[in-house]
Amino acid sequence: MTKRTWLYRGLGGLLLVAAVVIVQGCGEQQQTAKAPEAPTEATETTALATSLVSGEILSVNPTANIVEVQDASGAKWVFGVDPATTITENGKTLHLAELTQGRTVDVLHAPGSGQAGETLMAKAIAVKP
Repeated sequence: MTKRTWLYRGLGGLLLVAAVVIVQGCGEQQQTAKAPEAPTEATETTALATSLVSGEILSVNPTANIVEVQDASGAKWVFGVDPATTITENGKTLHLAELTQGRTVDVLHAPGSGQAGETLMAKAIAVKP
């Protein structure tokens, strides 16, 4: 055989291998693509694992990271504040020490055990205008 024949056979073989690799790669991509999964019970529980309390600030203790709020029914709520808690007013981020008694707020919090006097962990506090 001539050099040209060897060259053509070599190129043909490479093209055949490349085609097989491309086809297999496409097949693998189709196999790995999955339909969105239905929410699991744990996902649904997490999504529902917050509650909202609206009320007036009775006291703020920046040292203890505590805010006490009284809702419209007269119930008193004690919320703990940690670095993950967001505090905002009209889209502006505030610090705990900037909250004052008498302001109206919405507090999104993690659920508690239902014990009287329990401190609930605030996830977000929004000061109302």
